[in-house]
Amino acid sequence: MPASQEFDPLAGRSSLRAGLNLLGIERLALTIYNTAFPSLSEEELGCGSPYSHGGHAFMRFAHELGFDTLILGPQGQTHATQRSPYAGCAFFRNLLAVAPLPLTSPRLNLLSQTHLQRLVRGAPVSQGGAALDRVDFAYAWNSARGLLDGAVAGLSQASEALVPMQAAFRTYVQEQLTTGSWLERGCLFSALAETRGTDDWARWPEADRHLYRDVEASRGGKRISGLLQSLKKPVEQAALGQFLLQWQHSDLEREARSLGLALWTEVNASLLPQSLQDAWAYGEHLPSLQSRIQHWQDHFDGVQVVDVENSGTAKFVSTTAVDEPPVWSRAASAQSAEEEAAKTFAAGHTHVAVLFTDLFGLKDSYAGSTAPAEARFALRVPADYARTYPANARATAALDLRRVVALALRSKVHNNASSALATALMAEAAHAPF
Repeated sequence: MPASQEFDPLAGRSSLRAGLNLLGIERLALTIYNTAFPSLSEEELGCGSPYSHGGHAFMRFAHELGFDTLILGPQGQTHATQRSPYAGCAFFRNLLAVAPLPLTSPRLNLLSQTHLQRLVRGAPVSQGGAALDRVDFAYAWNSARGLLDGAVAGLSQASEALVPMQAAFRTYVQEQLTTGSWLERGCLFSALAETRGTDDWARWPEADRHLYRDVEASRGGKRISGLLQSLKKPVEQAALGQFLLQWQHSDLEREARSLGLALWTEVNASLLPQSLQDAWAYGEHLPSLQSRIQHWQDHFDGVQVVDVENSGTAKFVSTTAVDEPPVWSRAASAQSAEEEAAKTFAAGHTHVAVLFTDLFGLKDSYAGSTAPAEARFALRVPADYARTYPANARATAALDLRRVVALALRSKVHNNASSALATALMAEAAHAPF
């Protein structure tokens, strides 16, 4: 049974929405990175995914808490040694997000249970067998490649059940793997990195380093065509990864829509390539920000443009500070998590976002001068989140949204109705039958 089913939904969800309305908050979002989602034990591969069974369960849990929007971090492919989602590709989806259990479903059977169990068996877990509260990037990368290898083998089977998926993938390749497209560039980079033994393209043969800069010259275009043919197998394998991610995202969209939950994603506003792949594919400047926004708007309900050097670009105002290192650290003067969050809720913003590290009281896990700069990107929602969340929220190590809204009402709205609602929310928080 998914962990979210252990948690009793908020009895006063309508009271919470009433309080948000009085504060003028139209959208309440939870921001979470792909790798931070919890996994079920039978799908644990070193990191989380919104498309996993555990990811779907967590989405339902967030909805039960009172969130109406889920903001996923940037979706672009990251580097094995560069863990920040803000340093990912502009268009190419992150292979780490491929969820294994949907690939083993009876209606698809693209991945064998034996193959998956072999990958899961070596994953780092707690003594009780639960997923760790940290991402193991090294294992996750190896697992992602292993999943894709298994899916490639599965798709090549002569099975009547696979015919629709095989046809859909052929159509995807025909329509998306076009000359100069983001998919062509990304898949060719992946294929070259595999055959050259490194994704550091500065170490590749001279002829392969600047292919897309030489497209106008005949040798660039001809060499690209030749490589796409000679490397057809690894190119199509990379394309399959993108196809599977799009397919799994469609499943997540359908469930979110049934809940009335909006799915947003973040897009890095920088015009400079943040990844080795994009630097190779586009040179010194990425395609326009508008084209990148449009790319992701085709798959999400909304896009949150993020520029860490200028927090004013964000549509959602976060409960965490964005103007001092580390990027998502709390203000040092805050006496409690909920008091700090209440200031944001009472500030007159129509869109408010809560970072998952605040919701679960994980700030102390990465704060401090000795913590690695990217430690926050290795954090995950605790595996037993449904059981530990209420206790942590009551201890103010995490955020209880009812108390946050009650505090915001008391500081901003001064009338009998708001006072009564704040009291009711506090009572619900104190006596909820968790």
